[in-house]
Amino acid sequence: MTNTLQRLENRGLIDVISDPEDGRGKLVSITKAGLEMRNSCVECINPLVTDISKQLSEKDMAAALPILEKLRKYLDQHR
Repeated sequence: MTNTLQRLENRGLIDVISDPEDGRGKLVSITKAGLEMRNSCVECINPLVTDISKQLSEKDMAAALPILEKLRKYLDQHR
């Protein structure tokens, strides 16, 4: 998580500050540039999500979710 946050901060997409109430913690907030990037990404992927929802039923999506979660965990562990 630290690496991901550092990369986002280096790109100016988030701000990270020490938590004034708990020096061990960090407070993370999205910057204007980060919000613009997020909105752009959602806009780009929206047509794909709309299309896939036409191709797969809600029941199919619910059945696929546990398998996709296992796949994501496996891929995360074997980067």
